[in-house]
Amino acid sequence: KNSARFCPFSLSIRLSDLLVAFAVGVVFSLFCGK
Repeated sequence: KNSARFCPFSLSIRLSDLLVAFAVGVVFSLFCGK
């Protein structure tokens, strides 16, 4: 049961981290372009 609980939780964190990393990359790219 612990594994099942951790699986979705870890996935959620990974998705959030990916979104944040993507946003930071876009912002950085815009700053570099300007």
